[in-house]
This record gives sequence, structure tokens and C-alpha cells, in this order.
Amino acid sequence: MPRCRDCKLYDLQAVKSASGAVLSHKAARCLWKSTEQWPVSVSERTARPTPHMMPPNEDHRCQRFIKVHP
Repeated sequence: MPRCRDCKLYDLQAVKSASGAVLSHKAARCLWKSTEQWPVSVSERTARPTPHMMPPNEDHRCQRFIKVHP
């Protein structure tokens, strides 16, 4: 199963060491942004969904996975 580090939306640079190695004990934010249209019934005070921090080797379980190298 692909991992978060294999997703185009993952901030892989944030979990790399100075030598370029991926540090599995660190976490980085998913770079996905909510852009869908919300119905008028949704109040303006309701915050859009936001991604959270994920470790690089986490198995992806989201619908937004985009492979880095197609």
C-alpha cells in the first residue's frame, strides 16, 4: 500500500534531514486545500476542513492520494 510520502500532496521536504534522508519519526502537513463549493445553507462561520500532520510512512487511507510519479 502506498505511503503518505508517496503522495504529491505531502510536504516531504519537511521530514528530510540535511543529507536528504526521510526521518520516519517526524511528521509533516498534508498540502491538500479544500476548494469545493459549499451550499448556501453552510454558515460563513463554519471552517473549511483542513489536513493534519502525518508521519511519512503512514499508509494512505484518504480519497485525495495523488501518486508522485505517475
